[in-house]
Amino acid sequence: MTERLPVDILIQGGGINWSSTRIDSRHIHFHPFRKHADGHLFRIGFYQYRFALFTRQEWVWWEIWHHEGRRARHGAAMSGPDYTWWHGMYEVVKHTYFSFIPELKKLVGKKEADRLLTKYFKPIDGHAWYFNGLGKKALDDVRKGYEERYGKGSFK
Repeated sequence: MTERLPVDILIQGGGINWSSTRIDSRHIHFHPFRKHADGHLFRIGFYQYRFALFTRQEWVWWEIWHHEGRRARHGAAMSGPDYTWWHGMYEVVKHTYFSFIPELKKLVGKKEADRLLTKYFKPIDGHAWYFNGLGKKALDDVRKGYEERYGKGSFK
């Protein structure tokens, strides 16, 4: 069964451009990774059980996929930016980079984790900074934005 995205509901409340950005953020963070990596992670022992949350990494993934992701989706559907971004996407990102990836590295080792992340995670738009860092241009753009908003010297 194909998952039906709630585009028609979102469009009624926010218009096509607004709705598309809400849906895109969900698909940038975990759907592509999960689609390709879940089977591989299960085969190498990252996930122990198919239908239960017995290990730390399974619990973290459930929080990313269901808990925070669900809050972000519901926040978007109900025009709740605080729930979409702070209670949703912020926590998706926090759990991905500071819980899920460290758990992966502990389980399979840094070398194998880096290989898996490069294969499954790097191709997903929006994650290049994790692999490449923020270069001078990106930092200059951030600095410029801060200074336009908060005044010269506000970003150190």
